[in-house]
Amino acid sequence: FRPQYNKNEVLNLYICLMQGFITIFSGAPGTGKTSICNIMGHTLGLDEELLNCNNISTKRFVTIPVEKGWTSKKDLIGYYNPLSNKIERNNSNLYDLLRILNAEKDESSLPAVILLDEANMSTMEYYWSDFINISDNINGKNNPIPYNNIRVKIHFMFWLLCNFNKKT
Repeated sequence: FRPQYNKNEVLNLYICLMQGFITIFSGAPGTGKTSICNIMGHTLGLDEELLNCNNISTKRFVTIPVEKGWTSKKDLIGYYNPLSNKIERNNSNLYDLLRILNAEKDESSLPAVILLDEANMSTMEYYWSDFINISDNINGKNNPIPYNNIRVKIHFMFWLLCNFNKKT
């Protein structure tokens, strides 16, 4: 089953996706939530590999499958390991994208999207708390994430996919 969208529905989706920090797609499994987000990310050119000034390659559209049992931001991004003096990255694509956004500051107007697939698989307040805090403060400035002094811009967005079935 693949839903059919008319021109107005597609335009409404683009408007909704580009206006907010958070856009939530919810519904039964298999209804095309992930597919439409991937198509829209592709048509916006966000899934193409980019190199920044430090030769870090990343896409501006990062998909993260949320796993059951995530309990902190360590599960989403990673953590600082004081024994090795390094950041232990849990999701390197997300971490690299955040570093690129931090390095760009106000030099780029390109959007960046994090797609959290099955976002309700774990309690969001636990693993996504740093981003919840800045979602209320999006005001056109670089907003700090209390993680390794990374700052994000207004055109940094989350698209959340939530399945509603007997398991959730």
